[in-house]
Amino acid sequence: AAQSDLKNATTAQEAYFVDNQTYASAITDLIGASYGLYTSQNVTITVTGASAGGYVMEAEHSSGDKTWQITGPGGSITEK
Repeated sequence: AAQSDLKNATTAQEAYFVDNQTYASAITDLIGASYGLYTSQNVTITVTGASAGGYVMEAEHSSGDKTWQITGPGGSITEK
C-alpha cells in the first residue's frame, strides 16, 4: 500500500507542477480532488524536499518495517 500510494503521489506532484511551476513541499497540498491523491489507511507519505527542480518523498505503512523513497521527477521507488 505504501509503494502504491507513493506512486500515486508522484502523479499528483506532476499535476501540481503544471499548475504551480514548482513541486509541492507538503503532502497536504496534493491530497484531495484537486490533484487526485488519496492515501490508504495507515500509510504516511512525507515530502522531504521540494523545489522547482524536483522532489523527494517517503512512504511507510504503520504495520510494515520498510520505508520507500522516490526522487523525482522521473525516479523510481526504492527501499530507503
